[in-house]
Amino acid sequence: MDDVGVHTNFFELGGDSIHTIHVVAKARQRGLEFAPQLVFQHGTIAALAAAFDERATADTTAPEHRVAPGQDTDAELRELSEAPGVVDVYPLSPFQQWALGEWRERPEPGLFLVHRMQLLQVSAFSEDVFVDCFHRLISEHPLLRTTFAWDGLAEPVQVVHEDAVPETTFADWRGLAGPEQDARLETYLAADRDRGVDLGTASALRYLVALLDAETALVVVSLNYFCLDGWSFEIVTDRLQELLDAAVTGRTPAPASARLPFKEFVEGVRALPRAARRGVLAARPRRPDRPTALSEGVRALLPAQPAEKGCARQIITLDRDTTLGLRRLSQRAHLPLNALFQGAWALVNAAYTASDDVAHGVLLAGRSSPVADPDALSTMVGPAFNILPLRTRLDRECDAGSFLKDVLGALVEMGGHETTPLDTVLGWSDLPPGTLPCESYIVFQNVGVDTMERSGTAFFVSKMGFPLRLDVFPTNVVTVHLSYHRDQVTDAAATRLLLGLQNVLEAMLDGLAGPVGELVDAALGERAAPPGLGVFHEGEFRVADIREQQGGERA
Repeated sequence: MDDVGVHTNFFELGGDSIHTIHVVAKARQRGLEFAPQLVFQHGTIAALAAAFDERATADTTAPEHRVAPGQDTDAELRELSEAPGVVDVYPLSPFQQWALGEWRERPEPGLFLVHRMQLLQVSAFSEDVFVDCFHRLISEHPLLRTTFAWDGLAEPVQVVHEDAVPETTFADWRGLAGPEQDARLETYLAADRDRGVDLGTASALRYLVALLDAETALVVVSLNYFCLDGWSFEIVTDRLQELLDAAVTGRTPAPASARLPFKEFVEGVRALPRAARRGVLAARPRRPDRPTALSEGVRALLPAQPAEKGCARQIITLDRDTTLGLRRLSQRAHLPLNALFQGAWALVNAAYTASDDVAHGVLLAGRSSPVADPDALSTMVGPAFNILPLRTRLDRECDAGSFLKDVLGALVEMGGHETTPLDTVLGWSDLPPGTLPCESYIVFQNVGVDTMERSGTAFFVSKMGFPLRLDVFPTNVVTVHLSYHRDQVTDAAATRLLLGLQNVLEAMLDGLAGPVGELVDAALGERAAPPGLGVFHEGEFRVADIREQQGGERA
């Protein structure tokens, strides 16, 4: 590290979006105010200093005036606010606003609900201790005591209650054969999917703890995306573990940490100036007027198949050489690993739609918003995240390195809109109202990597209103999960897309000087499915599948 200086690139040192939050927080402590996106644009201290000198004066646009719930004279809202046991009422975040519209207009079992399944070693388990600790956790976090209301109101609101009942199910499956354990798991999951997010009940988290043998328990967590995102889940799970550890050892648990209230985040977002109509769906040279039909494109290249039902998930693991090669490429090219995967997925979309103007969604954490200090935002519990479309226009003769730099620039620009509701962004296109410009979105899972390294990637199922979801887990060996609706994307089509992505990533390792069109062609290359490809169908999950995925290679 002796050679690190003002001209050393941030990404060459292994920097990523999580590290930028810490950089911005430390800079703020020393009187320097800037957004994390500036680090992505100017990757060295010298470049950052030059950018500060040239930075334009701040936007002084007056914030859009909105009526706060406390000022609303609607009788229904007053009655709701004054109801027994209600301690607060406030509006929705950008993601909650879009998700509620989707949930009401296009309902399906399990929409915006996550089932996270993991095997844990247990020696002496006490149901009473678990419930007591869970109840204390609920008392510490308002989002765990939150319901939602909209009927008769000027706008939907979230309602915080004084208390909520812990929702836990305990089962003893010890002594049961594997198929019977699997059947009971599916019975539970099906009933919980049918119940869904249940916005009228404070049920942000629901737990099933099923004892499998003398030392192992299966834990299924039902996570409501209206109340928690992945970042928040890590916070509350760590705290629950702290409470359980203290209870088991007879210690008094440490006081709850001070955290930025989610209400302050929502109010801060609503006070921001309205975003300019530019960026991800801007007219370059024209606004998008048709969605990127990835499912249709991949089906057209495969033999006709009968329709399939339900949802599924496929998982591939990149080998160690590919993982290490991508990390080294990221450092050499001064690009975050995330940009490589975003660019590769854009090229897969281009290849299978035969289009040079494509879009896919990107999940943004929402933790670099200007509404609060980055350190404070990192402590907040609540769904700060957002999903926005990334539009990519290809010049196939352009070199791959320049293409990826453009992708990074678009991601940086998108970061400036991370608190803009998706409905607002969609209004910047020429698509019919409510039409998504893409069928897929990417989640780059760089939150909770340490936990994944220790205990493996938990097996989970998530539905977020898009037909396809791509999760990238950047552990020591990268795993990629593709979740999909089988009525739109068959198993064979999903496998083809995953292998196409793998082809593009491996082709990148040969260098970025060649034309990006060669990477597009690589996406269409045929290859055999790897022996370790995991294919899991909703309604057919097995305890053995969970054990296998959790016990995957992590060293």
